[in-house]
Amino acid sequence: MKSPYFPRWFLLPLTLALLTQCRPSPSATPVDPKNQTPQQPVEAKTKQKETTLPPPPMNPPVEAAKKTPPKAPEFRFVSHPSLTLKKIGSLTQPVQSLALHPDCKAVAAGAKNWELARFGADGKLAWSTRKVQVACPAGNRCNEFPRAQFLPNDNIVAMMDGDSLRMFNPKGRMLALRGGFLQAVLDFRVSHDGKLVGALYPHGLALWRTSGGLLHKVEIPGASQFFIVGKDYVRVAIDNKIVPYKLASKEGKTEYELDGPVMAMVGELDYLSQFFLTRKFFYFWDKGFYSFPFSPDTRPLLPVSRSRFLVLVVRGGKFWLQSPTNSLEGKSATPTINTWELVGVTLAGVTPGTDPVTAANDKCIAIASGNDVYFLALPDPLP
Repeated sequence: MKSPYFPRWFLLPLTLALLTQCRPSPSATPVDPKNQTPQQPVEAKTKQKETTLPPPPMNPPVEAAKKTPPKAPEFRFVSHPSLTLKKIGSLTQPVQSLALHPDCKAVAAGAKNWELARFGADGKLAWSTRKVQVACPAGNRCNEFPRAQFLPNDNIVAMMDGDSLRMFNPKGRMLALRGGFLQAVLDFRVSHDGKLVGALYPHGLALWRTSGGLLHKVEIPGASQFFIVGKDYVRVAIDNKIVPYKLASKEGKTEYELDGPVMAMVGELDYLSQFFLTRKFFYFWDKGFYSFPFSPDTRPLLPVSRSRFLVLVVRGGKFWLQSPTNSLEGKSATPTINTWELVGVTLAGVTPGTDPVTAANDKCIAIASGNDVYFLALPDPLP
């Protein structure tokens, strides 16, 4: 049987299709890597088209303005005629503590082994524990010295040692008041009305009624001095901090931070009667909290007159009563006040020792030198 006949022109389209599929693509042609141009990303091509600007010039760094250190205070001293202290009595050993009668009619002086004496401002001995046969009991802390304070009723209350609170009448008779704890006393104060007496120990503060009975005993770590504001309220010094302390709730919060440790503090109920001393400044109230500086060669001891801003200091190997004439100018010791005029009155009759024992109030001063006690009633006005 004959196969069917296919004309040759019928195969032409099929042949052309096969030839098209077998033609090599341009990408299959081998290319020498050396002659190959790397393909750049679109971002690079765009950057080449952009115009490159030079960086802006760098400005030199601006130096911080140098602060001019505050100018050190300058002091001008104005000296007035001196005042002379007089000797009013002696103990049998070096005097360790002094206390003044509020009306300056007597001085109490204490020494170790329970020696306590009362001298009149006229130099007469009122009484002494050496004569009324009040001796330190065996087993007590007899190496400590009495710390005494006068009461408004003319009695004397004293911590004879850390464990022995005692009271004496004007003739030296011991009265019925007892108290104390087995530690050395750091500070001893009475309230302005004479109803409370307090002793500060390393472990804390104890407060008694002068009529008898312990009122408070609280721990105040680090306290070195205090004064009584009320029956439940005291102010204490802890290093450079002044802390009002509520005894009932046992709470205290720093009120002021001074420039250094507190050396002396006095105060009563109102702010105008509160004064604090550091090595460099005297702080006080005058419708606010202000201060004035001491000269570098001055050693402050304690505030004397609250109304005249007098401070007992040692300068040039002498005792001075010193007061700034412009302490209230500008209302503070700010760097804008660079010159201080200090009015001073030298105190003759006694030479300062290494650690002077002193007492003072608005009306008088007492200073101890060795076994001797010296006294001065302040004239008003001062010379």
